[in-house]
Amino acid sequence: AAAAARLSALRLPPGHCPLSSAALARVLPPLRAGAGSLRTAALAAGMAWPQGDDRLGPVAAPEAGSDGLPYYGVVLLQHLRYGSGRAQDPEEARLGRVADPSLHIGLNQVRLVVNALVERYGRPAEIHAEIARELKRSSEQRRRDARRQRYLQGEAERLRETAATQLGISPDTVGPDVVQRLRLWQELGPDEADRKCPYTGEPLSAAMVLAGEAVVDHILPFSLTLDDSLSNKTLTTRQARLRKGNRTPWQAFAAQGEGVEAAFGALAPGGARLPADKRERLQWDGLEGWLRGHTGCISRALEDDYAASHMLRRYLQHLCPASSRVVTGRLTALLRQQLGVNDALGREAPGHRHDHRRHAVDACIVGITDERTLGELAAAAARARDAGASGLVEGFAPPWPTFAQHVQRAAQSVLVSHRPDHGHEGALHRDTAYGLRGSGEVSARTPGQADRQRVVLNLSVIPIADARAVHRHGLGEGGEPRAYKGYKSDSNCCVEVVRDTDGRWHSEVLTTFAVYELVRRHGVERLRHPGRAASGRPLVMRLFKGDCVRMEVRGALRVMRVRMVSQDGRIHLCEHNEADAKRRMEAQDKTLVNAIVSAETARKWSARRVTVSPLGEMRDPGFSA
Repeated sequence: AAAAARLSALRLPPGHCPLSSAALARVLPPLRAGAGSLRTAALAAGMAWPQGDDRLGPVAAPEAGSDGLPYYGVVLLQHLRYGSGRAQDPEEARLGRVADPSLHIGLNQVRLVVNALVERYGRPAEIHAEIARELKRSSEQRRRDARRQRYLQGEAERLRETAATQLGISPDTVGPDVVQRLRLWQELGPDEADRKCPYTGEPLSAAMVLAGEAVVDHILPFSLTLDDSLSNKTLTTRQARLRKGNRTPWQAFAAQGEGVEAAFGALAPGGARLPADKRERLQWDGLEGWLRGHTGCISRALEDDYAASHMLRRYLQHLCPASSRVVTGRLTALLRQQLGVNDALGREAPGHRHDHRRHAVDACIVGITDERTLGELAAAAARARDAGASGLVEGFAPPWPTFAQHVQRAAQSVLVSHRPDHGHEGALHRDTAYGLRGSGEVSARTPGQADRQRVVLNLSVIPIADARAVHRHGLGEGGEPRAYKGYKSDSNCCVEVVRDTDGRWHSEVLTTFAVYELVRRHGVERLRHPGRAASGRPLVMRLFKGDCVRMEVRGALRVMRVRMVSQDGRIHLCEHNEADAKRRMEAQDKTLVNAIVSAETARKWSARRVTVSPLGEMRDPGFSA
């Protein structure tokens, strides 16, 4: 323990790598011989790389009689932090947890879903999984990605306007292929007159781009990489694209004795100003560098290189040691398009992200992503390139003829399982303090710098009094210190729907502050009472944000999710599968299925609180007026 503490506190200066002296002795000779990276040198020395599962030894077999996943800390002990080590503590506190809270929640949800599936269907023979993109990046990286995405969207609109002006057409009729060509054309240099084909150095003008004479090409052939991202695309002439064929740029132009060997690579005829990642693909070892030690594009696509993916794979290997894989998500969208399931939810492509059930569609694609599927995709891409077809692939067939219909039927029948937060903890009030007049009315200064006056506001606030300020503010009618300021409640914790003696329903909103007071005085059991509201009236149901309600909406029996509760007691609902509801409501999106109802309206619509299990099974107690 003492040695571990000393090693944990050790901070090495920059330049050190995570290898022992014995490992360094093995990788130094390949590095001195010209290996381009530590990964390449380690592979040449017969060592496992990248940080794969092999370096951690064999995965522990499940305990006898246990068919599910244990707490992830049992399997991923080397990745944990903050463990107490005390035997009397619960497992999570004793072993610790991963540092990333999103990954901690994700792994626990994986355990919840997998164990529910095992309990229902038995131990699986094979597991395919895919890590969500958000789990791979830190919060700062996600914020940076969001800023970049906003910038790119604005840039796309600007390019669309430019193309429309040059072509004399409406911006709405400018296709995304034109916008992509203009974006790739800008990458070739800041000076329009100096933008050239990266392969041959031939000038590319704006007129050529808009007329389609300059075409998009995969720097590394798609059939060899299955990479259709912008990072693998550039702009070239039709003649150069035909000459390049299904080869790398180096194989097509530099290795054929055409006199550009010395200039090709990082200083290719027109590629000197390309982004660094694209210049690397122009090098003689561009394909090998992109593969990152994998034997081919299929191997790389079936083994995601992110650390979070390695952890998930090792965790799932506890259940399926030989048949667990975490595939990369780069090909999911492409396979979805080629297999004709983009419209499985019956929505236009721009609205696809508005439906939580899109993850079910992606899961169907991930489930069939294996060596055979990717091999057929690569072969179809090679056929399309050899035949000069306009499409990316040619002759790529689904795994069975009715695959698209089966995906559509499965996705549309999914009930989305949300994870409601029934905790009462939260911010009690907002930061702004409001002054209270002698009558208890809320007052505040008008905005602006000059001649600001106090005005009376119609706000309900939490009054604050202090016995030490009695000499300034006096006493109330009951002899208590008079309140002199107030804070507005920050949020509503939940809404309790209660029944009157005449059978009508009413809403009683509990603010977070009021719930804290209730729990402090009567304990949390009072907040969880199944039949009595905080006011003592008969309780119909208690709804928190994220809870699901089943009711008659627009003539159909729908499962709705609680989005928020207004102070006046109205309940804001949207259908269980609707995503990004707040922004879409502000944008008046007519495709959004939502409702704002009072308690009495909910009674007329036969509302009742339901739950949806991790397997998508609904538990409906039925309506009771």
